[in-house]
Formats: sequence, structure tokens, C-alpha cells
Amino acid sequence: DGSALAVGSYRGEVLVVDGWSGAVLARRKLAESMVKEVAWSADGKTLYAAEQSPDALVHAMEPADLSSLWTLRLADIVETSTAPDAEDLYGVYRLPAAYGLEVLPDGDLLIAAHHSWKPDGVKKNRSQLLRVTPDGSIRDRWPAEPADVRLRHPRVDIDSGLVAISVTRNASGP
Repeated sequence: DGSALAVGSYRGEVLVVDGWSGAVLARRKLAESMVKEVAWSADGKTLYAAEQSPDALVHAMEPADLSSLWTLRLADIVETSTAPDAEDLYGVYRLPAAYGLEVLPDGDLLIAAHHSWKPDGVKKNRSQLLRVTPDGSIRDRWPAEPADVRLRHPRVDIDSGLVAISVTRNASGP
């Protein structure tokens, strides 16, 4: 309803602020790296936040105090990589993350899990689109196994039952 705004920060914090006054209503440090995505459930009772970090956690939280409802570790799906050196300002982008959170009308959450990095000097991609239930269980995945592509920024057309997603690739090979 516009009364609250969720903000994810490069410093790993998520904030809920009053939509009109800007007063901070809740604040929580989630990661040593950035909070990449935030999304509200349709009823406003759950706030989702996804971090770009070695674990690439997706958090479901109570908006009032940002206490945890559940957490999903995307690095178990798209692999992990070590945190970059503190001087490497852009190294965070080589960590796994959710590159899109879309809340569906039935309450499920669509997550574009993605990781693109260079272990041993060879570029590598792992991505998978996940459909997660409101209790944090994975309902479905596409493709069946994480793919050697970059899947990012899903958009859903509810009326037609279609999903559009950006598919690119930056690794070596065909």
C-alpha cells in the first residue's frame, strides 16, 4: 500500500522505512557483502531479501522486526566462490546471488539463481530458475540441472502464464 519501503544496501543491510516520512522502522545486517534484491509478498506479511555473497542466501523475514522465517542457500545450487579482497570493489559481482525475485499470485517466489566466476582462470557460469513455496521449499526448477548460462531478471505475465528471462553467456567454449 506504499506505507513501507524495503531497501537493500551494498553494505549488506536491509531496511524497512516509512514510505512517507522516511523514518527507519527496522534494520538488519544480513551479509558482509551486498543485499542484491528485495521483494514483498503480495499480502505484505513477508519481506524477501537476497544477498550477493559466498553463500548467496535468500531470506524470508517478518517486516516489523526483520526476524527470520526461513533461509535458502543458493550456493548449494549454483556453487560458491571465495570472497574477494577488500580492495577489489567489483569482486562482489563474482559471487553467487539471486538476480531476480518475483512474487507470484499464489505466494510462490520465483528466484533467478546465478553465479559467474573464474576458478583457475577459466570463466564459469551456473544458473537455475527456482520456484519456491511461501515456506521456503523448492517446488520446481528450470532447467533440471544448473545451466552454463546467465539467467537473470525474470518477469512474469500472470494473465498469459508466461515468464520472460534474460539468458546470456560469458564463459569460454561453445
